[in-house]
Amino acid sequence: MSLPPYTLYCCSNGLCWCSNYFVQYRKPTLVGVQMYFNSFGSLSAANMDFTIDLFLRQRWHDPRLAYTQGPPSYTIIDPRLQNKIWKPDTFFDNVKIAALHSVTMPNVLLRVSRSGHVLYSIRLKPLLL
Repeated sequence: MSLPPYTLYCCSNGLCWCSNYFVQYRKPTLVGVQMYFNSFGSLSAANMDFTIDLFLRQRWHDPRLAYTQGPPSYTIIDPRLQNKIWKPDTFFDNVKIAALHSVTMPNVLLRVSRSGHVLYSIRLKPLLL
């Protein structure tokens, strides 16, 4: 199967991380990943690291979240509900420290469409090697 370069598998040892999903649908969850760089911050030649400010956007399809009645999509802003929805365990391999922006409230967008497509966007500020 040929996949676009931005598509990631959320699998470990051939099994999907969301085991209930794997048992029911028998295939991995394909996740589209986009990064929007807002700024490149402090560059330290002595420590050989730098800071960036970015939006990390991820999209995937979860048929368990599909619905038939209501608006075309729901934006979930309650952190308790956000924590109940499966999200990919995305990581940056060369990060020393990372911070999630949370001025007034965390900069997180979680939108679920009627068909079960999910958009998850967060604003991060990692310190990279």
